[in-house]
Amino acid sequence: MGLYAYEIAKIYNELAKTYKPTKDTSNQFKNKKALNICSEVIEKFPESLGAKKCGFLKSNIENKKLNITSEKHIPVLKYSKVLVKYKNISDLSFSIHKITSKENDQLKKIYNSQKQYSFIKKLSKVKEWKSTLKSVNDYQEHTIEIGVPKLKSGNYIILAIPEQSFNKNATFAYTNIQVTDIAIVLNQLKEYNYQIVNRNNGAAIVNAKVNLSNQTRKHYNASIDKNFVTDKNGEFTFNATDQYYPNVTATINYKNDQAIFSGVNINPKYENYNNTNRPNIKTFLFTDRSIYKPSQTIYFKGILLESNKNNAKIKSNEIVSIHLKDPNYQTLKELKIKTNEFGSFSSNFIIPSSGLTGQFIIESSFEDRKTSTYVTVEEYKRPKFKAEFKPITETIKVNDNITIKGFSESFSGPPISGAKVVYRVHRKIIYPRWWYSYKPFLNSSPKEITQGKTITDESGNFSINFNASPDNSVNKEILPIFTYEVTADVTDINGETRSAIYEVKAGYHALVADIEIPNNINKLDNETKLIISTKNLNDENVENTGLIEIYKLKSPNRILRKRPWKAPDFQEIPEAEFKCKYPNEAYTNEDNFLNWKKSTKVFSSDFNTAIKSELIVKGIKRWTSGKYLVTLNTKDKFGQTVKAKQYFTVFSTKDKLPFDQQLISVSTDKKEYKIGDTAVINVSSNASDISLVLLIEKKHKVFSKHRIHLNKGQKKILIPVNKSDLGGFGVKWYFVNHNTFEKGNINILVPYPKTDLEIITNTFRNKLQPGKKETWSFTIQGNKKEKVVAELLAGMYDASLDAFKPHQWNFSPIQKPIYRSFNNVSAGISFGNTSFNVVNQNKEIPINYKPLYTKYNWFGLSLNSQQWAQKEYVRNIRFQKSNFEKQLSGVVKDKSGPLSGVSVLIKGTNYGTKTDFQGKFTLNANKDDIVLFDFTGMEPFEKQVTDFSEMIVTLKASENPIETTPSNYGIKRNAPVRKMARMSESMAIQDNMETEPEIELDVESGSKQQNT
Repeated sequence: MGLYAYEIAKIYNELAKTYKPTKDTSNQFKNKKALNICSEVIEKFPESLGAKKCGFLKSNIENKKLNITSEKHIPVLKYSKVLVKYKNISDLSFSIHKITSKENDQLKKIYNSQKQYSFIKKLSKVKEWKSTLKSVNDYQEHTIEIGVPKLKSGNYIILAIPEQSFNKNATFAYTNIQVTDIAIVLNQLKEYNYQIVNRNNGAAIVNAKVNLSNQTRKHYNASIDKNFVTDKNGEFTFNATDQYYPNVTATINYKNDQAIFSGVNINPKYENYNNTNRPNIKTFLFTDRSIYKPSQTIYFKGILLESNKNNAKIKSNEIVSIHLKDPNYQTLKELKIKTNEFGSFSSNFIIPSSGLTGQFIIESSFEDRKTSTYVTVEEYKRPKFKAEFKPITETIKVNDNITIKGFSESFSGPPISGAKVVYRVHRKIIYPRWWYSYKPFLNSSPKEITQGKTITDESGNFSINFNASPDNSVNKEILPIFTYEVTADVTDINGETRSAIYEVKAGYHALVADIEIPNNINKLDNETKLIISTKNLNDENVENTGLIEIYKLKSPNRILRKRPWKAPDFQEIPEAEFKCKYPNEAYTNEDNFLNWKKSTKVFSSDFNTAIKSELIVKGIKRWTSGKYLVTLNTKDKFGQTVKAKQYFTVFSTKDKLPFDQQLISVSTDKKEYKIGDTAVINVSSNASDISLVLLIEKKHKVFSKHRIHLNKGQKKILIPVNKSDLGGFGVKWYFVNHNTFEKGNINILVPYPKTDLEIITNTFRNKLQPGKKETWSFTIQGNKKEKVVAELLAGMYDASLDAFKPHQWNFSPIQKPIYRSFNNVSAGISFGNTSFNVVNQNKEIPINYKPLYTKYNWFGLSLNSQQWAQKEYVRNIRFQKSNFEKQLSGVVKDKSGPLSGVSVLIKGTNYGTKTDFQGKFTLNANKDDIVLFDFTGMEPFEKQVTDFSEMIVTLKASENPIETTPSNYGIKRNAPVRKMARMSESMAIQDNMETEPEIELDVESGSKQQNT
């Protein structure tokens, strides 16, 4: 009963692990149920294996966990916070200690936890306080924010101790933070350009003294020790060399403030040696199909072009070598062909009737340039018929009985009768777009709900019946759609098989509604089009009526910076106090517009898709710029409510300030530009004091640099667009404000003019039936509709071959790239978070007890290695003669109580065990044997057996916190101990189930393994 109960408790524990505070709380308290079961098992069956496992599980559930995060750099005399992630901890005691750079280096060299704690406690204490952590007794990990008081400029250690009591082996956590108003920003171009700014408003710090230095022990790394003074823009430049300077520390002094930033790597100067102006010559090859049979003819055509940057020209009257090669790259045939006035050529190869099949190569050679295309040569069998399903147009609900109709017919027209049909139906789940767009995506594996066989009738038709059963584990309220994928394999009397797949959709509702509206709407346009779609679940249009409403969303009334971490589960700081101390930070999740509430209703209208599916929304110029929500409400024919929603933004290029209290906005006056235009870059901010650097980048070089200071205002940058800007250019910017670094970029689009040729299709039929004829006609003209001389390449092939290998042509004579700008400005060493170093934290105990079942005694017989097995068998007999005298038992603990999972070994052997959850152990021993005790985080201990009374062992904390495993324990390295232990185990039949597993030791690797 104990083991069964344990398995149930383990299931509850696994369910509890799916708890997500803001997403899924359905299993939040499952650990309490697991604990109750474990306690009952331990009480009723204290000596059972189930009780032992329950003891470990109970210990893991009740285990205390702690993780603390802080920002690495805090502004001078500003309130800050730490994020505490905890489990089963009721309160924390905090203290802040001043530390110098020298003392910090000393602390890094201390590994003993007690000495670390003592060192920190001796530092000058500047603040201390105690914080209570909220508990709901769910045995889950939670997060909470705790305020940190204002601090003066300098380096500090924050020390956190769980609860009031502290002893030698208790848990504590600490981290180093730096309080400074200084930040450093790196813009790496050909040289290293650094800017020193104020982390509160981004203002340049002039005449700051900067030292770059490092210490390197490797001869191939360069050392540096240079001093700089910032200019009027707060900048200084380090000219890159061909040397690598690793782990550089930047020490910055300005007035009474100092900042030290480490971890800077200065890479060698990069030179682009690929500046050759050599033109690119390429042959484009086209074949009439992609797959052939042996002895068939390959018809091909080629076009020889020379290109350089954005220009290309044909190569006429040139000799090109064409080779046909087999899969082993052996040349089968070679042709010499001269290009015509259009730079093209054509010919054919006959594939050998015997020899290799596989991937053949057609290779073109001109001068030293080679181009290849590939075709497949196989003894394929062309398909003679097809199988398809007929579409379903009616509305289907879950639990309906559905009939899917299909048919099979030959490509020449007649039906395929009497064919065998094997079908399968799998169910999948689709979540509504409006739901999963703002929720975590949920995966669902396809599940087979039915399968069967049937045959086609005289007309080639067949039917498949199944019930559209739903997945009852999915919440009905979110209106899931169940997709039933029907697969049919049709086999004719000749054994040829063709497959068809069709999807049928059903749900608790019979209607899917959707709204289409532009993501960004300019108020200057004054109106926009809203498209309404109402369809059944199988994508057929359904006439319907309903209501459309548009709301302005209520944004925060203050500027918010990006949170340094996600909002906590519990926010214990009162809202008024929070907004006073942290005026530019979100209290919970109000920095995400998806959490904003509805404000003013700006539009409302009924709709009827039977009349029209579009609505024109007018009067937008009177709306306030910002985020909006459009909602659709309707009902299906069964009375089920169906909803849809969409978020969008309303803006104006005439707005002087960013909407919805945004900190910064950078935008353009148009989506794209042409030669002769002037691009207008609008930069605006709601901040009363902010500095921003904006870079105009052309051809991946800085075209112009703009340093902008704003006070709740706007700045316009004008950029002329010329011919060299075809393809586009980039706008990059960065700023520092409210102890946050942000950057961004916009790729300005300058499209290339249209090509000189236009191809107009006059008549064209996509598919032809066998034996039928059709004429296609095209008109080729210039973009001004004038007549031009041109050559057309057209091809036709049997589309049924696509079942083996699809056929396509690729022709890109001129690569006209669209400009892409990447913002490589960085400030990572000045910003970011730091995690506390948590010392002496208990780890979860792996529950790996496995019973030993009865085994046969093979008396040295082995079918794999008889000689070795016999040798080990004899050795084991000798070993058994020296039986242990008695059974030794005892308890292992530390100052906090019993220790479970401690390794207990007889020195000089591989014989041993582990302590249970009460710290108890039992094993056979002889008098004067030496017993070794080892546990992670504790000093190894050995004790001699003098008598067989209960052995009480107390382990001490290790001087070295690095985890170790025992490696020798007096065992001689002259035999494979692991093999010997396994052979010893198999020599005798064991008629009992062991509840305390023995441990075998691999002396070569130092790892412990459990005998099973």
